[in-house]
Formats: sequence, structure tokens, C-alpha cells
Amino acid sequence: MPIDSDEPNEPVLASEEACVPDPELMTALDAARALGRLRAAKILADEDMLSADNFAKLLGVTQATVLSG
Repeated sequence: MPIDSDEPNEPVLASEEACVPDPELMTALDAARALGRLRAAKILADEDMLSADNFAKLLGVTQATVLSG
């Protein structure tokens, strides 16, 4: 049934309880972030990883272009 009112709708606010992070979720997110950092470090340390200068040469651009991009 429609509400006949000239009053604006009241905003619906989230309860404080809904803003409390789930400890299990936070633990899982922390673990995922740590794993991501380790994986990124491994990729960057790989001998197949190109330096910015070598990557620029491969692309036919300057190193500044690679670093700004």
C-alpha cells in the first residue's frame, strides 16, 4: 500500500553491529594478502623478469615511458 506523505523518506542506517568485521573473514583476508605479497615477490625475483631498461628496449620505447606507464 503506498504511503501518502509529503515528508521525505528517512535514511536507513546500518546498525553498529553490521559494521563490526567478522574475525574469520579478517583472518582469511590477511592470509590472502600475505600470500599475494609472497607471490609478487617471487615473480619479481624470477630470473626471467626483465629490468625496466630491457623491457623498454624490447618494446622499442624509452625507459621513462615504461616507468611512467
